[in-house]
Amino acid sequence: QSAIDKQTTKNDPKGAISDYESALKIDNAATTHMNLGTAYQQIDNYQKAITEYTAALTMDATNTKEAYYYLGTAYEALNQPKRALQEYENYLKKNPGGTNINEVKGRIKELSNGKR
Repeated sequence: QSAIDKQTTKNDPKGAISDYESALKIDNAATTHMNLGTAYQQIDNYQKAITEYTAALTMDATNTKEAYYYLGTAYEALNQPKRALQEYENYLKKNPGGTNINEVKGRIKELSNGKR
């Protein structure tokens, strides 16, 4: 079973993390860093998630644009609304047709109004 299956259908994010980390030793792929970030975020390890999202965007910002959204959610979880807002705005600029666009617009509106 794949790391993604472990993370999404088997509710085994720690198993997924182990698999993603092993995969990165073989192929240091940006999308794997992004997936690893989502697994870390699933177990509330936001700092490691941010590190992985940042690595993904540094390596390949074109194919990991969703990482801006995930960064925003991680910063919100860490009670850093200004950083979250920056990442959501990056998402809006760099991924206007993204799957999370409506959620991002809502988060920007709330954060801009000082709500959380």
